[in-house]
Amino acid sequence: MPENLFRHQLSVWPLAASNYAALPDCVTRHTGPGAMHLQFNPARAISTGARVDAAALKARPCFLCAANRPAEQTADFRFPGYELLVNPFPIFRRHFTIASLSHEPQTVTGHGDDMYRMATGMPGYAVFYNGPRCGASAPDHRHFQAVPACELPFLASGFPFRTIEFNASDAESARRMLDGTLAALPGEGGEEPMVNILAAASADNITVRFIVIPRRAHRPACYGTGAGEHLVSPASVDLAGVMITPRRHDYDTLTGDDIAEIIAQVCYPS
Repeated sequence: MPENLFRHQLSVWPLAASNYAALPDCVTRHTGPGAMHLQFNPARAISTGARVDAAALKARPCFLCAANRPAEQTADFRFPGYELLVNPFPIFRRHFTIASLSHEPQTVTGHGDDMYRMATGMPGYAVFYNGPRCGASAPDHRHFQAVPACELPFLASGFPFRTIEFNASDAESARRMLDGTLAALPGEGGEEPMVNILAAASADNITVRFIVIPRRAHRPACYGTGAGEHLVSPASVDLAGVMITPRRHDYDTLTGDDIAEIIAQVCYPS
């Protein structure tokens, strides 16, 4: 069970244990559209501020490849072709990364069946995918993440921007429907369209709800660390109702109108 991996990792990995222990200090407040709220989480600065240009990726070792991971980080191999890992920089009380065993680009085309198996293999969790220009801090290594579905308010209240949703009752249907959805969306130069995707199993653990969020931009115009800028880079969790702010200044100063504008710049209207 993921819980066994989680408990073991926190018992042997001081960094992960420290970051999960610090989560209660990550204050939140409600603001923005619908049920949206902000979370102040300084441990997420690495991900939010990650450089994902080709030169930066080439200059650093891939942190999802087994050879480059910390010695303390171990894996669960419940999903064929993937490793289930505890994310050492969590947003919620449970946060997992599901990384491909092979180093290959971040793409979801042809892998809707994998998402289906992950969602049904982790009941109560939302599995999500961040596209290469949609919040993924490792666009050079295919991976998914999983967090408790109850932590994502828009899954229950609805999304205040355009989404494409469908239900799949088996892995092959999930792959076929997701590929068809992606093929209908615009891409540049033959690239996969810009998307974030969430998948969560229903109570019967057979039907899986997929939510595809088409993107119009990687980051908002206000992104940055200078005067008048905000270090906010929306990915799946942010667009599911929890906007992550690694800087206290952004947490304290972002208004509901600011957040609505950020979402309007990176997503399409309903």
